[in-house]
Amino acid sequence: VMDFGDDLNTRHIGDQFMFGDAIMVCPVYEYQARSREIYLPEGLWYDFYTGECLEGAGNFLVDAPYDPCPVYVRAGSIIVTQSAVESTAETAEKLIVNVWEGADADFTLYEDDGLSYNYEKGDYALTDIHWDNTARKLTVSAREGNYAVQDFKEIELRVKGIGHPDVVKTYPCSRETEISLELK
Repeated sequence: VMDFGDDLNTRHIGDQFMFGDAIMVCPVYEYQARSREIYLPEGLWYDFYTGECLEGAGNFLVDAPYDPCPVYVRAGSIIVTQSAVESTAETAEKLIVNVWEGADADFTLYEDDGLSYNYEKGDYALTDIHWDNTARKLTVSAREGNYAVQDFKEIELRVKGIGHPDVVKTYPCSRETEISLELK
């Protein structure tokens, strides 16, 4: 309801929820159910796992296998992940920027040591990321802040869109200066 206050259809949904402003989680609550009806608000929504795109403002009957539960991502979203590590004491090799096409998007990556309260003293770093949907261009700003983060070795851009396979490109990473990645 909070994210879609003007959409009266969202006011009585008790079995779906937004995770942040980009992800709609639609858990399955019925025993042995393999499909379920969901409601997606206005706009384009991508199935997180298959990439199927749905035009919102309506109800949909979707597959709901035992694992994973249905998850949808709003078009014009950026979700940043990293390659796997065993603990926060390790440094990941790769920064992965997932972009779902359909609208411009902005994301701020926050980093700190993950161990202490030094962030309260200003020991953290911020990196702004912008997706220009019309130009199909991703801009990663120079890192700002007092936290001395060890750089990722690579930045991987994954663009998920309508009518084309996912685009995956990997670039060397330096976050001390702004970088722009343009897809044609």
